[in-house]
Amino acid sequence: MWDDFWTLISNVRTGGDASSLDQVTALGDCPEAAVALLFRKPKREIAEVLELEAEAPFWWPAIPMKAWKTGISHAKQYFSYIMREHKTFNESQIKDLIGQTIARQAGQVVLLRPELKAHIGVALAELEMLPIALNETDAPVPLAVPDPVKKLEAAAQEAARRFDTLPFGTGSIRAGHSVIAPQLSEQVRPLLDAPVKVAEAVCGLEPKPSMNEFLQLFALRAVDPVWFDEALPAAIMMTMETQS
Repeated sequence: MWDDFWTLISNVRTGGDASSLDQVTALGDCPEAAVALLFRKPKREIAEVLELEAEAPFWWPAIPMKAWKTGISHAKQYFSYIMREHKTFNESQIKDLIGQTIARQAGQVVLLRPELKAHIGVALAELEMLPIALNETDAPVPLAVPDPVKKLEAAAQEAARRFDTLPFGTGSIRAGHSVIAPQLSEQVRPLLDAPVKVAEAVCGLEPKPSMNEFLQLFALRAVDPVWFDEALPAAIMMTMETQS
């Protein structure tokens, strides 16, 4: 089923836009399927899977943590089934091989989309796996963000120094539970709160943003992607810590 689904998307992309497919549209209501696909496909195809957010009604950074956990768990079960079919590995070896396979997939995802590292790290930890990715040389890459509040405060100062003006219509964006660097100007607040607002929704602390809010968040990220992509993992770790 999964291979047929991906073949269909690839074939349609060859001739045009896969967003017209009902199966792609349905990913908006089942983002865990997109996550499972991200971790099941060969590393060379991960970039193509990441492109789904341009065709399906979801945005990788805003996919709920529960969906990341469910999707990675599904991929874990898939690899377990494949390895048991070979009947050449014992249970301990299978566990180690699955961990390495998932970690390598995570490494490729984080290489292409570093803002997703905390989504993956938290999901792995909740699945009782090490929150570590393996890069192209199989070196470990920690997915946790130590001292996230301190990191956010420092990065917010840098973002404020780069700040010029807000995109039109984005002034109402506010985080619901945390204020980063409250001493900074209220003019820059929507920019600073954007990744925190996304993190609160990802972690289930706030509802999923509305379509209008999503458009505002996209615009705010475009103003300073360095800030957003650096802040989001730290904001997720901070939000998870406040819930524990």
